[in-house]
Amino acid sequence: MKSTGTMCISAITSLAALLASLQLPAQNRTRYAVIDLSTLGGTISLAYGLNDRGSVVGFSSLPGDASFHAFLWREGKMTDLGTLSPADPVPFSAAYSINDNDEVVGLSETSTADSQNICGDSRVCLPVVWRDGAITALPTLGGTDGEASAINNHGQIVGIAQSDELDPLCQDPVLKPTVWEDAQARALPTAPFLDGIVGGAPGPAGNNDQGEVVGIITRCDGSSSRGVLWAKHTVIDMGTIAGAIPVPVSVNDKAQAVGTYTTTDGINHAFLWQDGVITDLGNLPGDAFTSGNSINSEGQVIGQSCGPTGCDAFLWQDGVMTNLNSLFPNDSLRAVDPFAVNARGQIVGVAIQKNTGEPHAFLATPYGEDHLNCGMVDANVGIPLQRCGTAWALIVHMLKP
Repeated sequence: MKSTGTMCISAITSLAALLASLQLPAQNRTRYAVIDLSTLGGTISLAYGLNDRGSVVGFSSLPGDASFHAFLWREGKMTDLGTLSPADPVPFSAAYSINDNDEVVGLSETSTADSQNICGDSRVCLPVVWRDGAITALPTLGGTDGEASAINNHGQIVGIAQSDELDPLCQDPVLKPTVWEDAQARALPTAPFLDGIVGGAPGPAGNNDQGEVVGIITRCDGSSSRGVLWAKHTVIDMGTIAGAIPVPVSVNDKAQAVGTYTTTDGINHAFLWQDGVITDLGNLPGDAFTSGNSINSEGQVIGQSCGPTGCDAFLWQDGVMTNLNSLFPNDSLRAVDPFAVNARGQIVGVAIQKNTGEPHAFLATPYGEDHLNCGMVDANVGIPLQRCGTAWALIVHMLKP
């Protein structure tokens, strides 16, 4: 039996010849190491956000699938982030975003009854931030409920919060687009598009390190809405595409935004917005429905494409949309909805376990060129990837039994 050292030398020698002969473009060599992040004991988990360090957040069911808690996954370990009512087994929590300081934001139910909450099950639902594992409720705008959807590397948090005003049209508490800075809540402007006391749901969905925020402002009855970019105290109308209102959910530091618009016949399309121009990203062959979910600093867009055979995660880059599952070596998972992509090209979302049908959170790490994630474990190989670069990634795969 050959020693590991002998095998590595042989592999390196073979690899050198292999790499010398390869003249393919870098993007065609990119493949992904895919990890099933498992759950907090139940059968369901979803990953919504990740930072550039590879920390992942989302929510998962607990044993029995009767309740769901936010989680933080880091270096192979999933940690339950808990709720604002730890003694109560019913309330749930969800984590939506994490910055490079491992500060996490999302929402948590409490044990307090509330017939008009935003979580849908008659309990007060509050925006929260987790720092060093401790959960803290963020203030609302005078109302009872709220939700934090994103946090940037400067600690700026965006989301929605109820005010103490009643909407004269719907007679409901007004939800307003909100930014939290230094633990203080401030409503974002909706004028000149929606003046007066007007709801802001679903509100801001994403922000960047420049302090720019994207989201949608809408009247409570849905009679009027606009996709907007908040930049330097200015509300910028994103316009329309094919007569439809774009709903942006993510923005990078170049003020490129992605999201979804719905045509008059009810078909969803992913879009890219830049400098006032909206581009339809198309769809995977044979599919009709797409949604744009996240964009990173490199202009990579991830989202979902659906058709007669189901849904797949896609990667859109330089005008080309690719089915992510075609780049995954792991045949046990089918990525159906990716929610975030970081600057390193790592992607998280939800995938279906093919043998059980269970939806599980996944992390996909590219290992083409210089995109290998040092220290991660390739679930398909079962050993740590302890070097960086294409060469070591390919050596590991050549050593696969």
